[in-house]
Amino acid sequence: MDQFRTPVLLPDFPEKISHTQRLIGLGSCFIEHIGQRLHALKYVWEENPFGIVYNPLSMASGIRRLLSGALIQVEDLFLHQELWHSWDFHSRYSHPDRDLALEGMNAAIHRAGERLRCADWIVLTFGTAFVYRLVSDDRVVSNCHKVPGTFFERHLPNLESLLTDWEMLLAELRAVNPGIKILVTVSPVRHKSDGFVDNQRSKARLHLLAEHLCRNEEQVYYFPAYEIMMDELRDYRFYATDMIHPGEQAISYIWSRFEEGLMRAETRALNKAIGSLLAGLSHRPFFPETEAHRKHLDQLRQRWLELAALLPEADWSAERIRLG
Repeated sequence: MDQFRTPVLLPDFPEKISHTQRLIGLGSCFIEHIGQRLHALKYVWEENPFGIVYNPLSMASGIRRLLSGALIQVEDLFLHQELWHSWDFHSRYSHPDRDLALEGMNAAIHRAGERLRCADWIVLTFGTAFVYRLVSDDRVVSNCHKVPGTFFERHLPNLESLLTDWEMLLAELRAVNPGIKILVTVSPVRHKSDGFVDNQRSKARLHLLAEHLCRNEEQVYYFPAYEIMMDELRDYRFYATDMIHPGEQAISYIWSRFEEGLMRAETRALNKAIGSLLAGLSHRPFFPETEAHRKHLDQLRQRWLELAALLPEADWSAERIRLG
């Protein structure tokens, strides 16, 4: 019944993602939807070390920090509403104890910096081109932390400044990790706070940035998540209750297209086998003491051992606790 929808054709990606590769993702909340599936399916995955980041300038700044290993200093933190924050980190890193906030942020920098230097893929999801600059020193912030709007200037960078920044960044990244492959997406989530007209202008700028990078840089690829949501799933039943974010059905469908385009058949088969194991483990029996349930666990244990032998570097700690 394809005549009732407009399918988005996927590019012929010359590079594919596999379980043996190391991946890191940065960007908007959409990266976390894909990341949850990658993590559950035992990919070597590091996700949003700074927390959710929406704009490409903040993402570039964060990647530079990971490459340099520059740590957050005490003087970089500020106190607001009884929590210590950094302009470079999401609020999930904020804490009432300044030292604990600093420790958590720097641990994330150290961990993700090591991953980035040896990563096979970096997955980037641009959310909005709009940035917020501190009036006091003109720096672009990654998160406003509910500080009053008078502290910031909202700004839409021109395309040339975004291109220059990202061309320089990719050269810096290649100097450290020459073989890294880059997958760019534009988040289908509409930024209602930008206003719907400005949101469209913002998304257009992000698409032009992505197009330029894919056209002019080696091993940079574009996955059309935005287009799949807008054209294949253009019905409100595919949205969450806020009518802005994709719903679970949409996320699952976009993930299936992600698998289709970026994974070989044997990788998808391994995904299916791991998913089946996880589904079996999620089952909660009414009578766990029965012989039938013990046989069920024995079957799951055997499947787990076979998968663990195929993927010895994966984190199987939760399964080991349950089945070991």
